[in-house]
Amino acid sequence: MTSFETTEDAKTWSAWLAEAGIDDVYYSFQYLETWAHEELGRSIGIRYESPRGRILYPLVLVPLDSLPGGSGLVEARTPYDFGGPWADGPDLRALHGELRDVLVDWLQGRGVVSEFARIHPLREGGQPADAAVHAENLIVDVTGPYDELFSSQHRRHRRAVRAFHRHNHELHWISDISDRDATAFTELYARTMARVAAGTDYRFSDTTLSALMALDEMSLVQATSETKPLGAALFLRSGDDLFYYLGASADDRPAGTNNAIFDAAIRNAQSRGMRTLHLGGGSESLRAFKSQIATGTVPYSVLRRIIDEPRYTALCRACGASGSTYFPAFRPELIERRQR
Repeated sequence: MTSFETTEDAKTWSAWLAEAGIDDVYYSFQYLETWAHEELGRSIGIRYESPRGRILYPLVLVPLDSLPGGSGLVEARTPYDFGGPWADGPDLRALHGELRDVLVDWLQGRGVVSEFARIHPLREGGQPADAAVHAENLIVDVTGPYDELFSSQHRRHRRAVRAFHRHNHELHWISDISDRDATAFTELYARTMARVAAGTDYRFSDTTLSALMALDEMSLVQATSETKPLGAALFLRSGDDLFYYLGASADDRPAGTNNAIFDAAIRNAQSRGMRTLHLGGGSESLRAFKSQIATGTVPYSVLRRIIDEPRYTALCRACGASGSTYFPAFRPELIERRQR
């Protein structure tokens, strides 16, 4: 027997997750709703079952009415960071193929022109055949003794951590983030994004940042001197793994601030018996920095699927985005209009 179901109800989605044995914040309805609010869209939970197994897939349906030629059209995408279809069964490739056939028809019937998903890099369950490796993300295996791990890391990282602590700066790991600490991070993050001229993809509303810091799985690390904040970062627990989520720093932070923050995350992850600290990727300079901390890499894949080719092409042309390297090509214009 084959079934395809959707829900916009938090209790129903949570029950489906529980039945499947999924306990991961990236798939929770609270996380889905947070990003649906940021996208001005709708939360949709999808469950597909067949003799080959079961897939659960959270999506945000984003209206495109603000774009020229976008009236009545929709973009489907996973929430920020990671997610994608969570599959369980003996033949995952065939199972993902079954879902694709049913899902594309369902999306087309709702005016969806494109589907974009970032596949969780540390979860098993296969991936759609048309997903492609986007990058090798950097990770730290935190299962061994701390001293052995620290001695194996790049000498520049070790020196930076020691230098930070020699100057008696402080690090605070905060699991229950107060309104005051959330506000301080939000303000520091805004200043950081302005200083580095970050793209619109990394500029989030205060409401979204506040909702993220209210998640039970989110922790905040603060680096401070006696008089002021030096840097801060958010880390999200996903199952048995810890993910670096967002970071911020003062203009005049001392050398070693960010190294010390990641070192604190490693120690915390080890104290909780976790497997991996996921550092991610980023620009060339950011990857070079993270490489001094990492012990390995994992492939990170994305799904870029055009659901309605004629409408997608016409919309990109109307937005002047036909030559864009983004997917979907109209995405930068959509975010720009939303943030005006």
